[in-house]
Amino acid sequence: MRVRNNYPVTSIADNLPFFGLEGTYVSSGWAVSVGESGSAIELEVDAGDGYLENSALSTTAQTVTLSSGDPDYPRRDVIYVASDETIGVLQGEPQKPPSDESGDLLGPQNAPKPAPNSAESLSGIPIAHCWVPAGAADTSDIQQDYIFDLRVWVDISGATSSTDRRYATIGPVALDDGDTADAPLTVDNGDTIRVVEWGASLYDNGSKSDPPAGVRVKLATPSGGTASSEETALTRDETGIVEEDATDAGANHYSLRLENASGTDYQSVDGQGLGAQFVVEIV
Repeated sequence: MRVRNNYPVTSIADNLPFFGLEGTYVSSGWAVSVGESGSAIELEVDAGDGYLENSALSTTAQTVTLSSGDPDYPRRDVIYVASDETIGVLQGEPQKPPSDESGDLLGPQNAPKPAPNSAESLSGIPIAHCWVPAGAADTSDIQQDYIFDLRVWVDISGATSSTDRRYATIGPVALDDGDTADAPLTVDNGDTIRVVEWGASLYDNGSKSDPPAGVRVKLATPSGGTASSEETALTRDETGIVEEDATDAGANHYSLRLENASGTDYQSVDGQGLGAQFVVEIV
């Protein structure tokens, strides 16, 4: 069973819930990160285990090389674990992204095009897709937030994993000094919130850079307090950057928060503003 539509980026995400039902899922590892090569576009894939249509696969850590970027337009490549226990790349076709209301081209976080080529007949486990900018020549042209996690988690026994992974993006938004922007996070009493990725960014004409000093990401508690706060660009740690136990009775309404305490007002015009990205596990 597969969900299909005119936007393959969305279609891949829509298909993911069905992978576990069909015996295709990740048991451990296979996180994808930016490599270190200065002469090629390299991604690092952690060692991992999983199942492809109920057949066990296991790989050691591997490096995969992407083709250089098209001179004119970006593309999205799908990274997958192949049936022969190697890491494969399904290269996308370069396309011009659509523009926003200001006429600026949309970026990797929200552009429906370019899209990956169809993975319908792929014999492998999709684990990520990567935005390859126009003109990209080596790893320095790839940012960690160009890599989008596609892993479906199911435990070794075949039952659905107790880990619920959630994603949130804020911005780019206008944020005056002293203001905050929130993404709601509702969990049940007794759950543990584990932040595995978070970070803030400064947007300028659609491009992203490290946040100014004083711009923070936070996990805000139901009472309005702060469970944890960090002034950081995008950071990832699969073992957990922050953990918080939800102890209030009933539903606990936390917030993933972007805070501007930089002393400067930032406006959201012509692709400018502040933004943040979060990946959270509920266990």
